Amino acid sequence: MYMRITLNREKAEMRLNIELADTELLKWDETMMRFADRSMSANAYLNEIDKNFEEFRYHNATKLSNYNAKTVRDLVMGLNAKPTPLIIQYIDKYHDRAISPNAQMADG
Repeated sequence: MYMRITLNREKAEMRLNIELADTELLKWDETMMRFADRSMSANAYLNEIDKNFEEFRYHNATKLSNYNAKTVRDLVMGLNAKPTPLIIQYIDKYHDRAISPNAQMADG
């Protein structure tokens, strides 16, 4: 499956991480834009993408001219999101900057 976003005659597409068997393709409901089988995990994934898009539209309705289709796609899909650092990364960074260069401190 692919998603397509169009904005100001520009389009951005992306392959979605949904694998479907031929029998599952027959369950696609064109009017609902979802699968008829409500238990399919693909529906939950599509709902999440739809929710992200609606949140983007709500928060940026007055400033859509600041975006292009690729930026919208990346924001909706979370591709620009910064990863949350782990506590061990914070500790290692602190050690490298504060402890290691200090001659009065030693490992231990």
